[in-house]
Amino acid sequence: MVTEPIYISDRIKQKLKTGKPVTGFRIFEFFRPAMAKLSAQTGFDMVVIEAEHELANTGDLADFIGCCRDNGVDVIVAPPSNDRHVIARFMDAGAIGIKLPHAETVDQVNELAGWIKYPPDGNRAFVDGPNTEFLMPDVARYCQEANAATIIFLKIESRLGLENAEAMFETGHVDGLIFGAVDLSLDCGLPGQVEHPELTSAMEKVAISALSRGIAVIGYANDAQTYHKERERGAQIFQYGNEINGLRAGANAFMNLVRSRE
Repeated sequence: MVTEPIYISDRIKQKLKTGKPVTGFRIFEFFRPAMAKLSAQTGFDMVVIEAEHELANTGDLADFIGCCRDNGVDVIVAPPSNDRHVIARFMDAGAIGIKLPHAETVDQVNELAGWIKYPPDGNRAFVDGPNTEFLMPDVARYCQEANAATIIFLKIESRLGLENAEAMFETGHVDGLIFGAVDLSLDCGLPGQVEHPELTSAMEKVAISALSRGIAVIGYANDAQTYHKERERGAQIFQYGNEINGLRAGANAFMNLVRSRE
């Protein structure tokens, strides 16, 4: 029996709406099927492709996004720019949303919303590609469901981003808030001092503003106690460092075991 394919996943959106945590596995280098399957097997909600910092070709990224979708893992992309043709290619390859690096202005947010949403909510062009499993859907229904499911996370990593955060939230397009703490420390003249009181106070103020508007915020946790503390303050988005850190942690654990027996 042939069943209608599910073109659009709204799992992340529904979790955010109901206050449940959303977990992301950040990928910088290894855009391989194994990483998609590992993400699914370990229960991550999404893979976050850090395309701002990598040099993978578009074909590899498109294949990886498709593999993630086939394994039931949603994809968020941090793009190298906020240009229409860049955003469109990631969305048409099957990404469910965009994490906007260096989010600083209302214009950036409004432009991005236009690129990822179909009319009447935006001006995204329609194509029956990987995003529709290469099938022609009911266009009206598909566009409506896609507009409802697509996601925008802001990554604030500059003083200007902090200053304009509330105005960006007021656009109504923002689903989640993430900080680029190291870049923020650099821009604020506090290189690497991510726990400096001036920095943590500014981020907390912006996070509270986001939460008051129903916008999810990121939490940082490496142990159960910290995780529960972050959840109590309202954090919903939790990202695992990246695949390189995971490999390093596993390799170090093995080598420490060997060294302890010498």
